[in-house]
Amino acid sequence: MLMTLDELVGFADEVVIATPLDRTSRWETLPSGKRIVTYTRLSIDETLLGTQKSEITVRTLGGSVDNLGQVVSGEARLIKDERALMFLSEIDDGAGGTVTIVTGMAQGHFPIDDTGQEPKLKASPDRGALLPRRGPSISAAELLVGETLHTARTRIDESAARNGKKRTK
Repeated sequence: MLMTLDELVGFADEVVIATPLDRTSRWETLPSGKRIVTYTRLSIDETLLGTQKSEITVRTLGGSVDNLGQVVSGEARLIKDERALMFLSEIDDGAGGTVTIVTGMAQGHFPIDDTGQEPKLKASPDRGALLPRRGPSISAAELLVGETLHTARTRIDESAARNGKKRTK
């Protein structure tokens, strides 16, 4: 189901503007079985919520190993050197540690279009098909896609306040 901005902010441990630097894919055993996963190292340009870091590594589902690929519809597709606004969460990795993922998969990934006068957010390339929300709720994508980065920051700040989270300064 489509997530609201309040849900993305509420579930996220961090909200960052970051640029993918490099990635590696490998086989891992997940609760759903053996899968290809990709680890992407991000250079963090700005931290909106969470702990300030210069880099972070994010795991996404799918990738390519030894000429065999797996595509997971609805997963964030992090493209090298393409700056994006991302909502990130730490989850249990199933082996006693944690791993950072994109919150809500592609719903928490907004590539940034820097070609105009002001940077604007785009939809993640493979959002998949999701059920619409019932009632008056508006999805995060409806609020953020096409908006300027400045407007997105303001909306995230407002959502963080509603969620009891403080913006990183």
